Amino acid sequence: DNFITHRPITTSALELLAEFANQVSVAVKNAHLLEEQRQLALRQSRLSQIAALLSTNETAASVEQTITDALVEVCGFDRASCWIWNTETLSMEECANSDVTGFVKEGKAHAVPLKDLSAVGWLSFLKGEADILYTSKYEERYAMPPGKTFNSVERLDMQGVGEHCMVALRVQGEFVGSVAVDNKYSFKPITEADKRTLQAFAQQAA
Repeated sequence: DNFITHRPITTSALELLAEFANQVSVAVKNAHLLEEQRQLALRQSRLSQIAALLSTNETAASVEQTITDALVEVCGFDRASCWIWNTETLSMEECANSDVTGFVKEGKAHAVPLKDLSAVGWLSFLKGEADILYTSKYEERYAMPPGKTFNSVERLDMQGVGEHCMVALRVQGEFVGSVAVDNKYSFKPITEADKRTLQAFAQQAA
């Protein structure tokens, strides 16, 4: 405005302002893109360091917990869990989990038998048909009627989950487990960049 001078705002001045605004918008967009790329590079670098350190852990439990902690603390997901394929019992067993709120699950770890794997998408991992599964409406997509759920604790735990992503863990092409993440509390979208980072980390961690 011209509050002090009271000069009229001319058409030519508006045209110059519009051109300037266009240039500013391009500059701001480029700055945001550069910052996103910088943050992504830092995050991937940090995850690579963590993946490299995993081999120094003495127990499988510490490795698995490190994986889920990194996905929450470094990647910014609300929750993360690690599941291992048990070839003896033919079931997926939850071996570690992390929660941004600090909540720790207690009691017996969840186990999903082979006959129920298709209900949450893991069967496609086992068959080698997919390496990543994403949905923006987890509860709606995988909701099961009473009597068909794995157990009441897990059913309650997944209530309200929207954004959810799972990635297969493979060693020399053999399926050994999966990591799963969601944003149950923040409702943040899981972006394509998030998926790429998750896949890259899973490959290194496996």
